[in-house]
Amino acid sequence: MNRRIIVRKNDQIISGLFEEKELIQLDLSKKDRLLGAIYIGKVKHIAKNIQAAFIEIGDGQIVYYNLNKNPLPLFTKATNGNQVCIGDELVIQIEKEAMKTKEPVATSKWSINGRYVICVYGQSFLHFSSKIKDAAWKKEIKEMIEPLDFSDGILIRTNAQYVSKEELKNELCQIHDQLETIKRIAIYRTAYTCLYKPESDYLTAIRDTYSNDLGEIITDDAEIFEELKQYFEQKFPNDVQKLRYYDDLLLPLEKQYRFNIELGRLLNRQVWLKSGAYLIIEPTETLIAIDVNTGKAINGKQSEETFLKINLEAAKEIARQLRLRNLSGMILIDFINMKSSEYRVQLMEALQRFVASDPVKTVVVDITKLNLVEVTRKKEKPPLYELLSKEY
Repeated sequence: MNRRIIVRKNDQIISGLFEEKELIQLDLSKKDRLLGAIYIGKVKHIAKNIQAAFIEIGDGQIVYYNLNKNPLPLFTKATNGNQVCIGDELVIQIEKEAMKTKEPVATSKWSINGRYVICVYGQSFLHFSSKIKDAAWKKEIKEMIEPLDFSDGILIRTNAQYVSKEELKNELCQIHDQLETIKRIAIYRTAYTCLYKPESDYLTAIRDTYSNDLGEIITDDAEIFEELKQYFEQKFPNDVQKLRYYDDLLLPLEKQYRFNIELGRLLNRQVWLKSGAYLIIEPTETLIAIDVNTGKAINGKQSEETFLKINLEAAKEIARQLRLRNLSGMILIDFINMKSSEYRVQLMEALQRFVASDPVKTVVVDITKLNLVEVTRKKEKPPLYELLSKEY
């Protein structure tokens, strides 16, 4: 499959992942991005009724911190046990961006992501991506890692199965050293210090794309191309040849890949399917409602087979729209009703396959008593319609 990433710069940096000419993922680089950054925060308020602390990370920015979910905080000054009190200074990481009226969410289980591994402070485990099925390979990696005797949690990412064990081990050791450095220097830093800042959104999107699937990374911006070149020479020297600077003035990159047109479509509530059916996507305060309509797809043939065909087409497009629009939380989908239990099972299995390629954890839960399909998608960043409504 021909996959490529296109990076362009308008008011902000936009990167798109394409399969052939179809856009499947879109990332906008946010100037004041907090997600993934590690700070020394100062506790400003404790809300005992909800077992939460509210912590400042500088310039008046307050973040929410769940006390029950963070039993082992890292304090930068001596304290009495692990109890968090007003005035305490502790090392925290932003794990969720602000969502509407909700503050950003912070955690003490801070982590650093690489292309092949994720290391987590405050936990001890070795987990593998659920997409890695090779038991023999996992056994070999476990045997390689055990002698290192790292105290941090380790998650082996899907990308790891496509590189040599030496390359995987090198990245693991590098990230482990970064965590150890943060722990070591934190006690000498003052409140509100940023101890670690991840790469920009577009670099993260490129890093997380499966290296064996990605054909090339194209940009028409000279400054971005130089940044990409330096980044790849430092982090992924084997992939530098995938970078391409586009300078064809007769056929601009924007006209080839139509970012502006795609962005406009992604703000529409109605999405047409090739069959003539269409989706209605309605974000609400509590959930995302998606309705599948037959539209022009029914020409007098209202058979179960026709309904199944439309539903399968809709399921594929829904998985794509969730990823493109970054819709998350609880999602309820009203597919066209089918009496056949066999067809309903077929639809659920297909939807599970389609969402499996989403890098954000997405779970097809079940069909409710009202014949609505319930899906959950992990909340990490604001949805696209919110990002485009703000200034960056």
